[in-house]
Amino acid sequence: PTSFTARTVQFLKEFTSLNYLGGAGITAIGDIPKMIMENGFKDVFKGSLAQLSDRKIQNQWGDIKEIYGEALELSLGITQQRILEDTGSNVGSNVWKEVKDIGFIANALGPMTVGLKTISGTLSIHRFLDIANRVGKNEKLSEFELELAARYSLDPRKLKEIATAPFEKTKSGLYVANISDWAEAGISTETIVAFRSAV
Repeated sequence: PTSFTARTVQFLKEFTSLNYLGGAGITAIGDIPKMIMENGFKDVFKGSLAQLSDRKIQNQWGDIKEIYGEALELSLGITQQRILEDTGSNVGSNVWKEVKDIGFIANALGPMTVGLKTISGTLSIHRFLDIANRVGKNEKLSEFELELAARYSLDPRKLKEIATAPFEKTKSGLYVANISDWAEAGISTETIVAFRSAV
């Protein structure tokens, strides 16, 4: 009887999760205002368009996921955990799991999350490279920019070091970090790790 009750409760939890499948994609929309507050509407708009039209930005997508650790939800299969905190085993056969997985893809939660995090990663790379480039040119930064960099352990020494690293400006006006070449260019591991953490 105890086992039967536990299985019944688990089944009801799983069944209740179907309520979330229809509108789960809406939860990703909350990332958009956050990006605008952090980067400004102009850069978010420019970054979004660059995802579609700028080849150098598109080539950076793999780095954003693999090197910076952004937008890993789909590859790790954990997107649904944004909605379902219960990670217990599925009731019944794998058919139930497949139905839920299809639902989480069809409701756009996974693709929306990955897309928005890719844009966010692109903008973060641009923002910190822009700050580093200006420090390298001895330009004055605002208090906000100094605090933002310091929050991620990017002190003036590291920022000047990043300014000497291989990176380029794309036709869309966004900076792209060729971070795979940084170690070979003599950038310290400490600075590379700090930059990756900041992004």
